[in-house]
Amino acid sequence: MDTQQINSAALYIYIYGKELEDIAKNPVDLSTEDATELLKTAMGGNFSDAWESACLELYFGGGALLLFARIHSGNPVVLSFAEFEDVIAAAKCCRESMISHLALLDGEYYLILYPRCDAEPPDSFFEYGEPCREPSFFALHLIEHGKILMGPKAIDGINKMF
Repeated sequence: MDTQQINSAALYIYIYGKELEDIAKNPVDLSTEDATELLKTAMGGNFSDAWESACLELYFGGGALLLFARIHSGNPVVLSFAEFEDVIAAAKCCRESMISHLALLDGEYYLILYPRCDAEPPDSFFEYGEPCREPSFFALHLIEHGKILMGPKAIDGINKMF
């Protein structure tokens, strides 16, 4: 297992050979809980509460497993938009890749952002949409009752397409 710190809020874990064989499940079937356990094992004594809700991305192929882990603030920023053009304009304000989802509920578009650590979206981002009052609860409501159109890198996807 090879663990490399990318920065204070991101790292990757490369698992191959015998260690990969020791994983009881097929790597393709790993759950979020399984990935979190791999992260805890790889970090040893350096695992803290901040990593408990990290965004985890798994890639499997060529007899190896690559796990990226990034801390986010845990507090989502949720903005509503009446027009998709405003969603595009807001996404153009964010140069840094953020964990983000685009949802649709009752004809309104919603961007759910999970900034990393202490990062925040730029102030100009808020010129295009209306902030939601209780973002953490509303983000869960959107995931349950809305239609998720893009994620977990919606802003990157929007910027790539438009």
